[in-house]
Amino acid sequence: MHNEIVKIGPVTIYGYGLMIAIGIIAAFCATERLADKKGLEKEPVFNILSVGVIFGIIGAKLLFYITILDEIIADPGPCCL
Repeated sequence: MHNEIVKIGPVTIYGYGLMIAIGIIAAFCATERLADKKGLEKEPVFNILSVGVIFGIIGAKLLFYITILDEIIADPGPCCL
């Protein structure tokens, strides 16, 4: 897979980010369809999706900093931005 899919000026779309976005959209559509089949409200599906995406991003960034903790301790300047 190519790392950079599209680059338009300062905006770059990376392959990994595109796959994550497609997965989130597919999961949302599938869950919304299942909720509709079972007669459930659709609003909680969007709320759970929003919370999951926000905490997923926070958790991924936290895991990144945990994995490079020794580098942060050695030189806290450039990697902590």
